[in-house]
Amino acid sequence: MGFSFHSLNVQGLKLGELYKGKVIGTVMGMELGEISGVQKTLNQFSITDTELHQLDALNFLRKTDYF
Repeated sequence: MGFSFHSLNVQGLKLGELYKGKVIGTVMGMELGEISGVQKTLNQFSITDTELHQLDALNFLRKTDYF
């Protein structure tokens, strides 16, 4: 699901409240400053265990073992 890690989307999904595991996602095409913003947004919701990949969704599924 693509939602750009926007704070309203993170809040709406209640990631920090309902989910206490690692958040794994893609940041394809994002620059370092944007990725830093994603990390800050996630930290704002007490999400500190993250793994962000510079891959599109298909390659993420092909190159990782999360599928």
